[in-house]
Amino acid sequence: MGSVLSECECPQCNYIHATLDYYYKSGEEYIMCSRCGSYFAFEIVNRPDNGEDYPKDWKPKYKKESHKNKHAYTLGDGIMRCGGFKTTKDLNKWKDEVFKGIENGIIKGASYTYKSKGKWYNMNMRTSKLTLFKNRNRV
Repeated sequence: MGSVLSECECPQCNYIHATLDYYYKSGEEYIMCSRCGSYFAFEIVNRPDNGEDYPKDWKPKYKKESHKNKHAYTLGDGIMRCGGFKTTKDLNKWKDEVFKGIENGIIKGASYTYKSKGKWYNMNMRTSKLTLFKNRNRV
């Protein structure tokens, strides 16, 4: 499978630096936003299992999937992870767990984003540094 990674505008929060992963041989697309944590997929759901050959009359069936979130996170604990949360309650639960991991030396770095008064912010949980998450223009 061949894919092309590029930037696109997030359908959820309009951040212009969301990641588009486009698989040009299958027509599948995945959009991931590092600002709001949302994830969108347009993928084939009827592939033959276990590497079986495709029947001659096979046609792909696509499914659209979206996970619209309100907060994004990044976590560095030996493996870089990212994702999102639908509710502030879920974010707060995650923050409690991360603070424990930072105190115990398990988590090396973590940050999360949130929207307040129309602007997006990024909070570095290790340094407690808050920065404005800018929607920079493309060059």
